[in-house]
Amino acid sequence: MAVLLVFGGYAVAGEGKDSHWHKQEGSAMGTLIRVEFWLEDQEKADRLIRAVMEEMHRIDRLMSPYIESSELARINAKAFEAPVVVSQELFDLIALALKYGEWSEGAFDITFASVGFHYNYREKIAPDVKTLEKARALIDYRAVRLLEDSRAVRFLRPGVKIDLGGIAKGHAVDNAIKYLYSQGIRHGIVSAGGDSRIIGDRHGRPWVLGVQNPRGENHLITLPL
Repeated sequence: MAVLLVFGGYAVAGEGKDSHWHKQEGSAMGTLIRVEFWLEDQEKADRLIRAVMEEMHRIDRLMSPYIESSELARINAKAFEAPVVVSQELFDLIALALKYGEWSEGAFDITFASVGFHYNYREKIAPDVKTLEKARALIDYRAVRLLEDSRAVRFLRPGVKIDLGGIAKGHAVDNAIKYLYSQGIRHGIVSAGGDSRIIGDRHGRPWVLGVQNPRGENHLITLPL
């Protein structure tokens, strides 16, 4: 189900209360990034927006399975052969993802990438039935072993791969909001695709959350936050 945020009006400059609302859109982690907040200081606002966007790209460089130099790509390439030492940040996020796998009894499972790796959606390439059946057998979060003493990740079966697409964007959004709050921002929103976090309100009115109809019909269910 897609989650879309319905934003109020916005102005970069001008008279009145909208003149202190600042917004930027960009692309990272394969999705649309939006940041919007209230601040009177234009120079500081520009700096904070740049910092938020850089944080999004930093997480992408660290956790993208498609960037060969990322820690996650290195795990997927080598973790069956030998434990792969990773940063504390990535180690902790994988640990959290595995807990979600356990709590959901596998409904949330980062090893879905063992199948997803065989698809190329841009080129409209899908695996054949035999490849798909073999890959499906590899989807099991319990095939990922974390070695706390060495802060390393190990796969227990060949062919296992992981993807943090279901948790990394939320992690990046949380980091961005924490940073903005530490810089004095009390009203704003950061969104990465359907992962969003809100602080405060907008002009004394609640933010509005729009949930898109999953059947593709052209309307939203809107709820004040």
